[in-house]
Amino acid sequence: MRKKLIGSILVVMILLGSIAPVTNVSAKTLAESFSGGTYLTKTYTGSVYTYFCSKSAWAKTIGYYKNHYVRAYVGGSSSSANGAIADTGRQYSSGDIKRTATTDKVLVQYNKDLSLFFPMGYAKYGSN
Repeated sequence: MRKKLIGSILVVMILLGSIAPVTNVSAKTLAESFSGGTYLTKTYTGSVYTYFCSKSAWAKTIGYYKNHYVRAYVGGSSSSANGAIADTGRQYSSGDIKRTATTDKVLVQYNKDLSLFFPMGYAKYGSN
């Protein structure tokens, strides 16, 4: 009798668990889940003195499950993407998301300062 009762309770719990709505709960705040940065990619041309280079900006969130966006861009300013040469735009999600904006490749001489060729890159997030 006792085994039958325990078995029945388990079946009811399993059934309730299977029909209950699943809700993701954010363990982190949006700021805690966000990371971003920039990097350069060099592709050698075969010549000792030149290579192609591009700049990328990336933005991502991990562990935040409410509606939010990330945006990455190269150019513009820290407050606006106006004039950006590469831009992901706002990419919305209710889960983990990563977006990367990459410029076109530029032919560069090996001894040139790359900051002369590429503006700053930015990574942003928000919830509106």
